[in-house]
Amino acid sequence: MRRVRYQDCSLQLVKGKKHHVWTYRYYGPDQDGNRHYKRTRIGTTEDYPTKAAALKAAEAIRLAVRFESAV
Repeated sequence: MRRVRYQDCSLQLVKGKKHHVWTYRYYGPDQDGNRHYKRTRIGTTEDYPTKAAALKAAEAIRLAVRFESAV
């Protein structure tokens, strides 16, 4: 039986030309079942000025990633 792996993922601030953007980075399975690096844009620093606010916004993505990796 395969061991279920839970990951906490990471939140990174990416500097853009006009705005800084919060991105949520994680590993997720691809179509073959192999782990593949993915990232999702959360929002700009204008939308979420602090890391805590961006983490709260990314909570739904975190739960989906954990569910996806458990299946």
